[in-house]
Amino acid sequence: MTLPEAARRLTMVFDEEVGEADVLRLALDGHRPKPLPASQAIAVLAFESTLTAVAAGNIANGVVLTDADRARLRVAAKRINTISGAFA
Repeated sequence: MTLPEAARRLTMVFDEEVGEADVLRLALDGHRPKPLPASQAIAVLAFESTLTAVAAGNIANGVVLTDADRARLRVAAKRINTISGAFA
């Protein structure tokens, strides 16, 4: 995300003007905007954890996962880890 994009996004989030200097100040203070709202993050986590649980159940029942299944699980793990890191 570019500096101008971050300023525009924060302006929308805070419903007040946020300039590029404000974004830099927040960055220097260690504040980072979240990649998505918490409600959306929870929805993504719920979906990805359900997908992971179904795959685990399939494995427990002897189902062999396809290459596509394993690739999708890697996507789920990446999304879960990304959200976890962003909100930690």
